Amino acid sequence: IKDRIDLIKVEFIDENDTLIYSKPLKESMQISLEYNGHYYVLYYNEWVEFSESYIKFIQDQVDEIHVCFVDSMGLGETDLIAEYAKKPQYTQLHKKNKYVGKYCIEQADLMDDDNVIMIKDERTTSDLVYLIKQATTSVRLTRTGELADNVFNGRSVCLWMLLKRGELTKLSDLKSFHLLDALYDFKREMKSKDLDPVVWISLSK
Repeated sequence: IKDRIDLIKVEFIDENDTLIYSKPLKESMQISLEYNGHYYVLYYNEWVEFSESYIKFIQDQVDEIHVCFVDSMGLGETDLIAEYAKKPQYTQLHKKNKYVGKYCIEQADLMDDDNVIMIKDERTTSDLVYLIKQATTSVRLTRTGELADNVFNGRSVCLWMLLKRGELTKLSDLKSFHLLDALYDFKREMKSKDLDPVVWISLSK
């Protein structure tokens, strides 16, 4: 596999078997590491070193996001959405997908008077990056009029992360540059739209 890794690709094919997206696996991998006080990210097939000061800047920016620790009652993403949808103060958005052209967009999972909520189980770091980018994209498309129903006005935009770990004190403890960079982009996008970024954390070993 070592000599043939370049042949492995991530591909997206639509319902008509048309190839929409193709990218070498190595370009899609989200790997970051710290070695001897230096930070490296696998970026487009090459190891790139980031300065310690830039990493510290990203960490400080991310740690300014308001975080709440929430009990998920041991439920996973799907069951949690279903449980909260039973409560009168919550509206389920999970099944109310929107379309941009022929592409289906999941705008959010739940909504109450104060928050629009997107929920994701942490199976891999990529799941959390997907959650963050989904929220950021949803807000961008809503504000440009691509998604007509603007559910975000007057509400915080909340990422609810169901983490498979027992301890976490701050967001920068999530040791993935790609994840922290996505959170930084999320924060900047929300602030630029006069929206409050919020992260809910549920911990479980």
